[in-house]
This record gives sequence, C-alpha cells and structure tokens, in this order.
Amino acid sequence: MEKIDRLRGRLGGDPDLKVWYGQSWFWQKGSGMNRRAFVRLLVVGLACAAIFVFSCRRSQPPETMESVRMGYLPITSDASFFVAVEKGLFKARGLQVEPIKFETSNQALEALIAGRIDATAIVALEAALALEANTPDQFRIIEMTAATADTKVHRIVVKTDSPIKTLADLRGKKVGTFPGSQMVVFLKLILGRYFDAEREVEIVQLKPPLQPQALESGQVDALFCLEPTGTLLESKGLARTISVNPLYEFIQKPFPTAVSVVSARMATEKPKVVGRIIAGLTAAHQFLKAHPEEAALTFLKYAPVDSNIVAKVALYDNWGPDTMDRDSVQTLADLYAEKGVLPKRVATAGLYFVAGR
Repeated sequence: MEKIDRLRGRLGGDPDLKVWYGQSWFWQKGSGMNRRAFVRLLVVGLACAAIFVFSCRRSQPPETMESVRMGYLPITSDASFFVAVEKGLFKARGLQVEPIKFETSNQALEALIAGRIDATAIVALEAALALEANTPDQFRIIEMTAATADTKVHRIVVKTDSPIKTLADLRGKKVGTFPGSQMVVFLKLILGRYFDAEREVEIVQLKPPLQPQALESGQVDALFCLEPTGTLLESKGLARTISVNPLYEFIQKPFPTAVSVVSARMATEKPKVVGRIIAGLTAAHQFLKAHPEEAALTFLKYAPVDSNIVAKVALYDNWGPDTMDRDSVQTLADLYAEKGVLPKRVATAGLYFVAGR
C-alpha cells in the first residue's frame, strides 16, 4: 500500500486511481465507478463493437453477379438445368442465367459457336462430337447424362393389344423413332441382334409430338421412344413396353447420352464463372436425388410434360466432372465413327473443361 500511496501522490492524490494489485482490480473507496458498473459498461461496449462489425460486413457489396446465356432443349433430360434455375442454385453462386430455348441440339450448338449463347444445358453427345469432328476446339464439356443399369428413359413400346411380344417380333414391321441419324443407328444396333436390321425393318423418323398418334393409328407398329413419351402412353393405357433401357442392355454399359458444354472462349477467359456453373449443376444433381418429386415440378415450365405424370417421368443419371466415365465416351465416339454417325474418329480426351487450360 505504501507504493500505491506514493503513486497517488505523483498523480495529485487522485482518489479514483485504479491500480493492479495482487492480480485483481481494485478501486479505492470513494470512487465513482464500482465493479458492477464496469461490467455493465464492458457488456455495452462489446455489444456496440459487434453491431459495428456486423454492419460493416452487411454494407459490403455482394459478389458481382455474372450474366450467362445458356441454351436448353424442352426435354426432361435437361432436368438439372431446370432445377438449378428454378431453385436459385445458379443465383446463389453469383450467376444471372438467361435460359434460351432451342428445338434441337444442333441449333443450340450453332448458337454457341456463333457467340449467341455462352453455354448449353444437355444436348446430344452425337451432335457435340459431330461439331468437334467438323469444327474442332469450340466447346468444353462440364456435365453429362448417361444410361446406367436402372435407367428407363429409352424404351421400345407397342400398342396394348398388339400381338408383338419381343424384339424379334419386329422383323418386317415399321418402327418409329426420334429424328436423326443417332437414334436410327441405335435402333439398328439393337434389332440387329435378332435379324438383318438394314433390310428387315422399316424405320420411320417422327418428332415426339407425332409419335403417340402414329402408334395409335397404326402408322407404325412400335416406337423406340424417349421420355416422357413412353410414360405418357403407358399411363393412358395406350402402350406397353417390350424393351426398357435397350441402349444399356444391348450396346454399351454405361451408355453416355448427352453433354452440357461451355464455349471454349468462356472456358479460357472466365474459368471461375465456369466453375460456378458447374457448382450450380452439381447442387442440382444432389437436389434431384434428395427431392425427385419437387424437382420434377420444375419441368412443367420448360418441357411439354403432362402434370399428371411428371413425377413418374424417368431420368438419366447425371455425371459431373469428377464422375464422368471418359473411357465410355471414347468407346462410344469410336462406335459412331465406325457406323458412319461421325465423319471421322474424334479424340475426346481434350474435350473436358479443365481450369487454366
């Protein structure tokens, strides 16, 4: 205490002097501040500091929103894109995505190389490979769909009362399918296991809206169709399935069907934006698995799907950059070249998005 008294004397005998003594704070008797008041002041001060820090953080501008034009097709295969847009999964990653509708894969890819869009949702793998064969180095793959063991997107159906029971029974019949060389080649490969598909079956190319009527009227005896046509026909009692998932069953396991791509220019100039697109699609894949019925409702805005069957429509498996079976893609590309779907062999190893390339 003698030392304290000497210090107080140097400071003019201040009776409210606060000193450190014996590892505790003491205030001399007569001080205007006591221990309780100090604690209150400390709490108020910390609260004010917290509010200040929080306000500073809130006042900082959000991450810059990047505008991206993405082409899509009005088909359920673009499910991950629909979910990412409608559930705000792109927006949450700083992307303002403008969906632009195209009727065919070729139209979407033509717009990509012309610079009218920056990326596409799911388009036919065959169309993308044909673009690479004819005009190389235009795109980078960021997502894929594939037929795996449990896929029911592709099926071959006949009328409910048709005498046709098996694929072998299609010899000498008319079979309708989606327009384009890809589906025709697939169908010939499938039926070629049972008879000469080049000579013993007539293949009729039909746009999806015309397929149900063609089957019902007898214009064709069977349909090699994609979703949602098969589910729609079966739900109305107009058709029954004689083969489900034939691409996987008879051609290749697994069977990669389609790709989402970004332009090569965007991949080079804005790799971080591409990373955000991939992150949004990956989140959509997870949402599709966790909430399939809720996800299916997003199809109604973009694809001509009957609301009564939308929850029953089958989907492909989705592959992100880390799960793509690249060997299967190359094997299928080689098959396309062999069968004349592609004008030449395409090396696929360099087609995938790699940041910094």
